[in-house]
Amino acid sequence: MSDQIVKNDITSLTIVISTFNRANSLDNCLNSLSKQTDPDFKILIIDGDSDDNTPRVIAKYSKKLSIQVIVDGATHLAYIRDLGWRKANTSLVGWIDDDVVVSDNWVKSAKGAFKVDPLGSFKDRPFLVAGVSGPTIIPHKLLNNRDVFYFHNTKSVIGRLLAGIYFHLFMQGERYGIGKIYPSGVWSPGSNFSLSRKIQSPINVDYLEACNFIVRRSVLNVVDGFDLGFTQTSEWCEVDLAFRIRKLGYKLVFDPKVAVEHHISMGGVYTRRNKVTHRLMNFLRFYLFSYYPKSIKGWWLFLLFLLFQVSYLSILIVSNVVKKFSESFPASSRFST
Repeated sequence: MSDQIVKNDITSLTIVISTFNRANSLDNCLNSLSKQTDPDFKILIIDGDSDDNTPRVIAKYSKKLSIQVIVDGATHLAYIRDLGWRKANTSLVGWIDDDVVVSDNWVKSAKGAFKVDPLGSFKDRPFLVAGVSGPTIIPHKLLNNRDVFYFHNTKSVIGRLLAGIYFHLFMQGERYGIGKIYPSGVWSPGSNFSLSRKIQSPINVDYLEACNFIVRRSVLNVVDGFDLGFTQTSEWCEVDLAFRIRKLGYKLVFDPKVAVEHHISMGGVYTRRNKVTHRLMNFLRFYLFSYYPKSIKGWWLFLLFLLFQVSYLSILIVSNVVKKFSESFPASSRFST
């Protein structure tokens, strides 16, 4: 890693927000950005050609905030992510989802986190911190909006039994781990819970939270941005980017002060996540090319989790087929003879 590659300028920031038909969520997001204690930042909104009130919401905040808008109807999220940093002209580039509400000191804390090495071993070279993330707290009532939190919320006896197996086998017993990818391929969801805000100081992590992360643009240039081989909604493309950055010797930091609330929506781009085969292929692309098993036990855990995923995704496919089939017939005719 060349010291000349990365400049330690952390004063300029572009926040990239990709959005599609989530006007109300975007309104809340931009409102939180308008309250920042550090107002020195730009916003780049990449609109997926929304046909709701999104343009009006953007116009509402255009006088308060420095906003640039790009309209691009592409449904390929890795491409949209990549477009953001390439269009930005600041030293730092951050990504937040349109259904995120940032804390008042988010910008100030994010910039400050680049000055600190959490292990204290690079005090003379703080620019080795290449990326920053923080808590992405999901309100408890919204956890059921994502299938990944089923085992955290289940109340059934069978569900709790499976949860115990899942946490201990696939997550090494770390129910609320933060910023980790386990040998099985499972990622740790601890940042989504309020416990993550109680960490006393920044920690090194494997990856950055997909809806709340900031990276040095110069580092993005070195790794050539996101891998466009991740398809459609491109799950795991952000984790893949993080692993490629870390392989060059840079550090990624989770700072409890860089906090947001994630009011996860079931609308907009979420409706495009129904291609379950894409979700599986994106996972395999990351795991086999960026992570890959490093021991016999790792291979065993990976194959076991892969079987778990295939089984779960198969259930989703069958459920979708049944749902479409039932919706294709009027309710009055389903039970007629």
